[in-house]
Amino acid sequence: YLQLAFVARSSSGATVSVAGVTMYATTTYLILAAVAVVLLVALAAVAYFWRGRELLAAGVSLAAVTILGLITVRAMWGPSFGRASDPRELLVVPERATSPQVRLLVSELEELSLELRGDAHTLPVTVDAGTGPVVAWYLRDWPVTSVESLSSPPETMAAVTLAHACAEPGECDPAIGETFAGQGFPLRSHWLPWGLWGQDLLRWLMFGEGAEPIVDREVVLWVADTGS
Repeated sequence: YLQLAFVARSSSGATVSVAGVTMYATTTYLILAAVAVVLLVALAAVAYFWRGRELLAAGVSLAAVTILGLITVRAMWGPSFGRASDPRELLVVPERATSPQVRLLVSELEELSLELRGDAHTLPVTVDAGTGPVVAWYLRDWPVTSVESLSSPPETMAAVTLAHACAEPGECDPAIGETFAGQGFPLRSHWLPWGLWGQDLLRWLMFGEGAEPIVDREVVLWVADTGS
């Protein structure tokens, strides 16, 4: 396990010298990992010839339980402590991972409400129902009016809609009118391990590391321009 961890962490161009022979670090660690596997197989053979099938079965069972236990702890640790919304985690559904940056929407709305109403959670907000339950939960502390397919200026000073893709760069008009200015916030991201191989695959399996997740859905906080 440690040798595989070293393989995952080592630079592709790093080298080490063993008995005067210089080799790539990844090659060295893989050789050491292979030696460990060979020694385990040899130990299993000795156990079989020494004490028979029962000892071998017990040893294999213990090794399997230990390995599966480590995998289970690894899979639970990330989602439980700080990476609950990271689609690179094994227990997170990659197509439904809520981006943690959506919390910035809450912070912005609190500041806006505090500025306009003197309280962080009293500003009325119109929300497009298409934004889904995640946005509804984050905005549960505000007086919210839910509207289907919000596409015209609402009666409130603030509104939240899904971000719509522009047909051409620079041709994306405000979705709810020219009197509103909007700021986008990532809502959902996804990440899949397809195409990973070698060190990249080991880094993901052992440490949950990989390329940054792709944001595939955003919400926009619209604020009316009061002209002040």
